[in-house]
Amino acid sequence: MSLSEKSLSREQNNLFEISCFSKSVCTALEDLDDGIAIINREYEIVWANKSFVNIFSKKCSNQILGAKCFDLLNNNKSICNDCLAQNTFEGCHIDKHVIMRQARLGGQVLDGKKIVLKEMNFPLIDENGTITHVLIYLKDFTYEAALEEQLRSSDRLVGVGKLAAGIAHEIRNPLGNITAAAQYFLKKAEADSEIKKYLKIILRNSERMNKIIKELLNFAKPHEVSFTIGSVDKVIDNVFRLVKARLLKQHIQFYRNFSKHQPKMLLDEKILEEVFLNLILNAIEAMPKGGKLAVTVHAGENDNKVVINIADTGVGISEDNLNNIFEPFFTTKKDGTGFGLSFVQHSVDMHNGKVEVKSKLGYGTEVTIILPSYQEVVL
Repeated sequence: MSLSEKSLSREQNNLFEISCFSKSVCTALEDLDDGIAIINREYEIVWANKSFVNIFSKKCSNQILGAKCFDLLNNNKSICNDCLAQNTFEGCHIDKHVIMRQARLGGQVLDGKKIVLKEMNFPLIDENGTITHVLIYLKDFTYEAALEEQLRSSDRLVGVGKLAAGIAHEIRNPLGNITAAAQYFLKKAEADSEIKKYLKIILRNSERMNKIIKELLNFAKPHEVSFTIGSVDKVIDNVFRLVKARLLKQHIQFYRNFSKHQPKMLLDEKILEEVFLNLILNAIEAMPKGGKLAVTVHAGENDNKVVINIADTGVGISEDNLNNIFEPFFTTKKDGTGFGLSFVQHSVDMHNGKVEVKSKLGYGTEVTIILPSYQEVVL
């Protein structure tokens, strides 16, 4: 065999090995749970694995291949202002070792739920050292992002609670003096006098302020938790006995569906009773002209969760307000104080659970509380 033939044979073997290696890499990337895609310098997706396609489940793989990454990932018509791929193509912050940049993408919907994605970009370099393509790596970061937000929210609640308690104590005594003085002069005022009308306004608003102070102090007060093994059925039934008359008065149809097979859980019945009372009263107030209220309880996947769903056909919550409903002091009610849902979230956190709210203005609200079963807590 001549030298040229040996060289050609060696090159063919090398190409074959490279081809086999490329196929092995593609197979490995294809089977990853995280989303992987490759884009060219026109920002077109030239390859994507199954997980990447599943993230954008409304589109099939044929629609994804050839699509512009900025359109698919961010619904933009041109390159994003903070484009990671552009920076990667330009070699920003990249030395002789591969450095990855990170960002988070929000708003994608998977299986009907919004997800948060962590994006990382890796440059793909040819034999001449030119960056020809960029590999986009998407990791579902929804759970971690929710935990971070929960921690931030808990810190805010503690801070607000301490501040609120201090303010409430400072206001309570002067407010008591104002109320006492108004009551005294109200007795002295003539029946039809203008002064009497204004004194009643003072008393009415003093009572409202006193109500807010009581809720502030209750919100700030550390709750002693007393956990017992039980189920939420009994707790919810107790709540409905309290609100039954109001449901009938407002012509609200109530539907109750408790699964026979429910795992036991560790719970503080008193605290959870306040939680469900708060949520059900919110639902009732959202249906002043009547409607439907449904409460369902069932076991979660593998019996390690208890899922409580409370759905109404009330006025609903706007998307802007939905992001703020758990914030202390935030309320859309005329006489609300803004502590109800903050208490709900704090109480669910104490049970190591989570609360989710879906709502559409004019169509109603659905609150889902997911609590760990006794089996999961013990394990």
